[in-house]
Amino acid sequence: MKSVWNYYIERLGKNPNLLSLTKGRMAKGLARFGEAKKKTGGDPDKAVQLMKLAVDAMAASPHHMGKNEQGVRYDSWE
Repeated sequence: MKSVWNYYIERLGKNPNLLSLTKGRMAKGLARFGEAKKKTGGDPDKAVQLMKLAVDAMAASPHHMGKNEQGVRYDSWE
């Protein structure tokens, strides 16, 4: 899960000194990891890659990156 978190921090330009992988964020990440494993036939490596693809999709989305009517970024881990 740490590799996905680090990828998320880097890809979305988050400050790792201000944003940490708390117990709550870890729990949410592990829940999504479980879902990703089901989608990848139980393969944990493929599940991690699927999660990273989700991060990439969010980073590529103008809406999620703040180009929306509200001018708000919707890119939180939660």
